[in-house]
Amino acid sequence: MRHAFKFSAATALLGAAIALAGCGSAIPAEATVTTIDRTCTIISSEKSEVPIPGSNKTREVTTKVEQSQGECKSVEEWDEVREKRTKDIDGTAVVHVEYTAPNDGKVHQSSLTFTGRDDEFYKLRAGDRIPIKISKGDPERIRRG
Repeated sequence: MRHAFKFSAATALLGAAIALAGCGSAIPAEATVTTIDRTCTIISSEKSEVPIPGSNKTREVTTKVEQSQGECKSVEEWDEVREKRTKDIDGTAVVHVEYTAPNDGKVHQSSLTFTGRDDEFYKLRAGDRIPIKISKGDPERIRRG
């Protein structure tokens, strides 16, 4: 049994080393946000108490009442919901960025995608600088930093 533990500990260390080595396959850099294409569905909901059959208790039920859909900046409630997060939002933000890749010294353009669950979906604006990681093998490939 003692050997099994040593083997599993060694396997875990090897796995950690491989994972850390994988982190080295990208170069940290900064990108400038050029444009953002956001689409939103703003979901309004209503909470109500519903009696539980056969008991004197109730339970809270949330019902979707209405949805505003479209490009976020054209949805009437966007500014308020963006700041206060008073309603649920289902959406996607395609953030177009420009950056200089350290591995080839050239300016590249690419994009990152965020959802309504990401803080970046609400906070990012054109002109912002954001951290990215650039693939060592392909400077066109980036991911969030």
